[in-house]
Amino acid sequence: MEVDKITEKDVVRAQSIFKALSNPVRMKLLYALEGGEQNVSTIANSLDLEQSVVSHQLAALRKNYLVASERIGKQVFYRLDDRHVLDILDSVMEHVQHTD
Repeated sequence: MEVDKITEKDVVRAQSIFKALSNPVRMKLLYALEGGEQNVSTIANSLDLEQSVVSHQLAALRKNYLVASERIGKQVFYRLDDRHVLDILDSVMEHVQHTD
């Protein structure tokens, strides 16, 4: 992408996404959703976290359009809103391992 085509609005949104991705719990949540849609209790159990922590962090990810949710009865199910986010995380993790 050419630098003159990047708007200030785009830069602010990108910064918000990188901030959301910088939280270790949120990174784990995104990887947990790699296999498909899950409810909060399933995610919390798989990551050994409190449901309130998972719900709070998922809300931050949803705010940045990184996850989407759907209410079915009393449960809320989450899924990746766009699988490209895992490409970003994978690239960062490859870089981290490359620099070790």
